[in-house]
Amino acid sequence: MRNRLDAFAASRLEFRHLRYFLAVAEEEHFGRGAKKVCVAQPAISRQIQQLEQELGVQLFRRSHNRVRLTEVGRYFMEKARVIINSMTLAVEETRHVNRAQNARIRVGYVDIAFYSGALPEKIRCFQEHNPGLKVELIPGTSVEQTALLESGDIDVGLIYQEPIGSSRLDSRKLSTEPLVVAVHQDNKFARRSCVSLSELSGEPFVWFDRIQNPTLFDHVDEVCRRCGLRRRIVQDGANDLAQLALVASRVGVTLSPLSAIQTKPANVRLIRLQGRPLNISLYVAWRKDAVTPRATRGLVSALDEVNAGLVNHCD
Repeated sequence: MRNRLDAFAASRLEFRHLRYFLAVAEEEHFGRGAKKVCVAQPAISRQIQQLEQELGVQLFRRSHNRVRLTEVGRYFMEKARVIINSMTLAVEETRHVNRAQNARIRVGYVDIAFYSGALPEKIRCFQEHNPGLKVELIPGTSVEQTALLESGDIDVGLIYQEPIGSSRLDSRKLSTEPLVVAVHQDNKFARRSCVSLSELSGEPFVWFDRIQNPTLFDHVDEVCRRCGLRRRIVQDGANDLAQLALVASRVGVTLSPLSAIQTKPANVRLIRLQGRPLNISLYVAWRKDAVTPRATRGLVSALDEVNAGLVNHCD
C-alpha cells in the first residue's frame, strides 16, 4: 500500500486530468469534450497527452473526425468515474455537514412560557435529536416577538394570545391555563381558596404596561369590568416575575398564570378565581416563508400539544 501511495503522490495526475478524459471519452471528440468542460481544445488535447504519458498507456485511438477509447482506455474510464463520483459525493456531504454545524434556529419567548418546565424540556429534546442545529433563545414580549418574526430576526415565537393582523405569520395554540390572583401572605385573601374578581375592587394592582401586549391587556380588562372589577393599577411590572416581586414587597396584588406556582416568591400566595373567568393561551408562531422551513417545522411539531404540566392546586 505504501508503494502505491508513494507512486500516486509522485505522479503529476490531478482531478482535472480525469474530468477532461471523461469529457472526451463520453463525447468521442476533442472539440465537443473541450466545450463540455469549458476549456479550449488545444488545452484539453495537451492534458490528455500528459495523462497518457503519466500512465504510460494509449487511452484513445485518434482519427480525423473522432476519437475512440482503447480497451485499456475503457477500463480506465470505469475507474475514473468511480473516483470522480466519490469526490463529488465527498464534497456534497462535507458541505452538508458544514451547513448543519452552522445552522441555527432563533426562538423568542416570554418568561412565563417556561414556568412549568414543559417547554424547555421539549426544546432540549428537540436539540438532542438535531445535534447540528443550534437553538438560540431570545427573550421578548409578545409584541416584540411579533415584530421580530415579521422582520425575520427570529424564526419561532412563543407568545401569549393569537397574533392577529399579519398575513405573513402562521400560529398554533400550544396550551391554555387559568389566571389566578397573587397576593402577599399577609393579605386578607391569603387564606382563601377562591375569590371572585369583584371582591378585589379595593385592592391595588400591579400589572404590565399595555404596550407589551395590547390584546391580552384589553381582554383581561374587559373580563374584569364585566365581573364588576375596575382595577386600580398602582405600579407597572416589566414582566410576570417583576410583578410577583412587587406583590412580595406588598405593593399590590396581580393576576398570574397558575404555573407561576413553580417560581413565585415564598411569601406570595396564589388563589383561584371563582368560576375561572380568565385564561391565558400560549401560541407558537412562525413566518410562512421561513428561511429554515425544515428546522422551523421540526420545532413546531416538537412543541405541539404541549402538556403544560400545571399543578391542580394553589397554596
